[in-house]
Amino acid sequence: MPAATVASVVVMIASAAMPPKPVAVVPFDLFDGRVFLSVRVNGNGPGDFEFDSAAGSSSVSRRFGERIRLETPLMTSVAGAGDGTQLTPLATDVEFSIAALTFRAARVPLIDFDALDLAVGRRSDGLVGRELLERYVVAFDYEARTMTAYEPGGFEYRGRGTALPIEIAAGGPAIPAILHMPDRPPLAMRLLLDAPHAGPVLLTTPFVDRYDLLESARRLTPRLVPTTVLGVGGESAQLLGRALALEIGPWSFRTPVVLLSRAKANSLAATGIDGLIGSQVMGRFRIVYDYSRRRVILEPGKGLEQPFTHDMSGLRLRAQSLANEAIEVALVVEGGAAEAAGVQKGDLLLAVDGRPARASELPEVRALFTRPGPVRLELKRGDEKRTVVLELRPRV
Repeated sequence: MPAATVASVVVMIASAAMPPKPVAVVPFDLFDGRVFLSVRVNGNGPGDFEFDSAAGSSSVSRRFGERIRLETPLMTSVAGAGDGTQLTPLATDVEFSIAALTFRAARVPLIDFDALDLAVGRRSDGLVGRELLERYVVAFDYEARTMTAYEPGGFEYRGRGTALPIEIAAGGPAIPAILHMPDRPPLAMRLLLDAPHAGPVLLTTPFVDRYDLLESARRLTPRLVPTTVLGVGGESAQLLGRALALEIGPWSFRTPVVLLSRAKANSLAATGIDGLIGSQVMGRFRIVYDYSRRRVILEPGKGLEQPFTHDMSGLRLRAQSLANEAIEVALVVEGGAAEAAGVQKGDLLLAVDGRPARASELPEVRALFTRPGPVRLELKRGDEKRTVVLELRPRV
């Protein structure tokens, strides 16, 4: 499918008239590319909730649900990016409120987020998603860190953004896009907007296999980097590489980092979507979700042209416990800089280049591993402290 075909469904919108009046403008906290909002549940709280554009239903953490004594008369099974499933209690007819905004969810699972919280470095009390987007027109400004909500009936967009049609798939809004890979024709695809995903582009297993994209990606990166993605349901395998380009509406992103899923089950092994985009792409825009008109509107921000980076350390880090600030090595990637330096799973990371490493600053710590050059780590293994130097270089 040529680029012009997708571009033909893009609508440019511009007007000099006064913008519509919002119901609420709510500040949010941005942590590791994730939007955190203050949310009350049935009047209780507030809790620290993530916005999840791909959540088929809003949810509450099991810990928070128990704290507010949320009644759970039913049980259900939930799944996500991992290969497994999780059996969870289920609450019904729950009211959520964010500042002046209120919406209800018919079925709300109480999910154990503990493993995900450790990986992120911050506790999440739940997710707000589909019901919020169905009730309001909602705009997320990643630069200003504000969420603005409008009543759908009185909303008329009056900006200079680009509107893209959406279909609701895999629980959230999927947009048209075109992927360019070596030795392949332009590949039309449906990409899910997945707000909590901290990466760039993740391609599903069926899409990767349909076009033999592992072989294609090896034209650019002969040795794709093995890694994993953690989600509800545990982990699933993936390989890290690059594409030639990704086209979304009128924008073309050159040599984006792509994750090629090897998931065996659940959302990343399903055919409802071809892939998803996370905060490394979404954070470059102000995004208006307008479910009432089956569209999203993208307004480019200052970071639109930033190059795509990736981890060069071969480390996956997590908080050892959310009760303290210790950072633990959760995984050492085979063939990476950390393995060459002798870092082992279970080591505690004390400092990077003399800067103390704290779990509450995990995003900043990870960012230090996205630039080439030597990096000095201070580690603790048992009672022994040691210093190693990682020689960071691009792997894709």
